[in-house]
Amino acid sequence: MRENFHVVPNGMDLARFQMGEGEKASIRRELGIDPSAIVLCMAARFKEHKDHATLVRALKELVQEDGRILLLLPGEGPTR
Repeated sequence: MRENFHVVPNGMDLARFQMGEGEKASIRRELGIDPSAIVLCMAARFKEHKDHATLVRALKELVQEDGRILLLLPGEGPTR
């Protein structure tokens, strides 16, 4: 099964984006996001090949199982 996967390392240091719990809570308050929400985010240009629609369809099923899921889709583009 491993032959079906290929790992592509991140091109940037993700440690730059780590936040403390206080900062996370502050951002949630500022955006009006419930503290118990499970937040998912896809930051990408809205283009057909990014396929936001598949993510939204898949998420619909997850939300039915757990209503705390919140999807953020920041970005611009023709399919927004």
